[in-house]
Amino acid sequence: MKVLFVCHGNVDRSQSVMEYFKSMSDDETDSAGTVASDPNTRIGDFPGAIGIVEAMKEDGTDISNNYPKRLTNAADTPDWLTSSPKYEYWKIQDLADVPLKGVRAPRDQIKKLVQALVIKTI
Repeated sequence: MKVLFVCHGNVDRSQSVMEYFKSMSDDETDSAGTVASDPNTRIGDFPGAIGIVEAMKEDGTDISNNYPKRLTNAADTPDWLTSSPKYEYWKIQDLADVPLKGVRAPRDQIKKLVQALVIKTI
């Protein structure tokens, strides 16, 4: 199964979801943004991503070396699209420019949503 996670800038939410999904599933996954940030800049180099990068590191996942992608450059024809035959919309606050303290609860919400999705897809 191919799963695509989409958000606006592809710097925080969809990157975090993708990395959690990779760690919990053998399914193919990718992430993208509808208006992705600079695709030549690592997530760790975006000043607004400091909080989510640190929060993910606290939880054992490093997203700092990932790069944003535009939706048009992401995985071909996913079986499941999260933001397609199966579609889910997850309301997760934008984490750009949110300090570490404010990112922990959304990070934990993301992790729980991914765990539930993995259970649905197996």
